[in-house]
This record gives sequence, structure tokens and C-alpha cells, in this order.
Amino acid sequence: MDPVRRAVEDFSKLQNLIAQGIESGILDEDMGQSFRARARSVLSMIEDVGLVPALSFCFARATKSTYNRVVSAWQKGWGAEAQRERGKKVIGKEEGGYAFYLFLVLSYLRELGVLKKDPAQPVEALGELVDVQVLAAKLLTPYCIQLKKLAEAVYTREKPGGE
Repeated sequence: MDPVRRAVEDFSKLQNLIAQGIESGILDEDMGQSFRARARSVLSMIEDVGLVPALSFCFARATKSTYNRVVSAWQKGWGAEAQRERGKKVIGKEEGGYAFYLFLVLSYLRELGVLKKDPAQPVEALGELVDVQVLAAKLLTPYCIQLKKLAEAVYTREKPGGE
């Protein structure tokens, strides 16, 4: 699939999930701005330190529990969690921004066939990418650039001290 088309489709779904999560009180109201910051910074990090170290950093900042919630929401929507956790802000903006970004990147790499492991299992996925990270980063760049452009267009800058 064309990376620009896929980024537009993924970003549209992301916008809807973020809006629903904010409406239900699960997500911080600045989640979109946090994703924008991640889309701007992680691409540079990939270029500076390499794909696997940059994505490992994303996973560390996301935390496993937040990542799992994001994966579940992406696959099934907020549904039962929104009912159970209404108004509790169970996903912080920084953790959520990193988790959404990491999941989108791993999912795209899987669609390209570079990654065989399930993006829901990031440690295994990152392990698989070690030997192909240079190629994977090159294939990933147009997708990430488009995500960044969309995030910059839709979400305003984080408040001071957040980016």
C-alpha cells in the first residue's frame, strides 16, 4: 500500500479514537498534541540512533500497560473500557502519544512484510527488526513524514513544558 494513503487512513482512525477517548474521559484532552510531538521527534530520533533504539525508547515511555490499552482500542474501540473507566484518565498524554505512535509504526512495518511478528507484542517485534532496521527505516520514512504533516496540521502545539 502507498505509504501516504496508509498514513492518511491511519491518522483518520487515530483522530476518531482520540476524540472518543477524550469524550469518555479515558484520554487526556491534550492527547492529540502529544501525538503531534511524538510524530515530530521520533522520526529524527530514528535517523540519529537507529530504528530499534528509537522504537524501544517509545515503548519504554509508553509503558506496557498503556501500549496494551492502545492496541486493544485500535482493534476493538474503547467500548467496555470506556464504560468501566469513564472519567478516570487511565491513559496519560505522554504515554498514550508514544504508544499510539509505536503501534502505528509497527503495524505499518507488518503490512509492508518487513515485520512478521504481531505489533501487539512490541518486544518480539523489535527483536525481529534488529537485522533489518536500516531497510525498515528507509521504507518507514514516507509514512512517518505523512503522519507528522497530518499531526502538525490538525493538532496544535503542546502547552509550554510539554514538547
